[in-house]
Amino acid sequence: MQGMADVRVLVLDDHEVVRRGICDILDRAEGVEVVAEAGSVAQAVRRADAVRPDVILSDLRLPDGTGLDVIAHVRESLPDTHVVVLTSLRRR
Repeated sequence: MQGMADVRVLVLDDHEVVRRGICDILDRAEGVEVVAEAGSVAQAVRRADAVRPDVILSDLRLPDGTGLDVIAHVRESLPDTHVVVLTSLRRR
């Protein structure tokens, strides 16, 4: 939509191929700007604090925690940022 501000997105997934695929799709979407990527909770927290995205697309399972850890940080430090959890959890 012309004239609308871009939604600024941080993409968080520990699998680079998945993260790059999501970023590639979002880069083609009108009105969306990928402002940062991260592969861990620690990276996501640092980068989110720096760029203050509108939305974080987060995997649930990460090497140093979970997407829930990111949500806790965002609720505390970045109350205007929303988090969408995208995951491929499989039952075993």
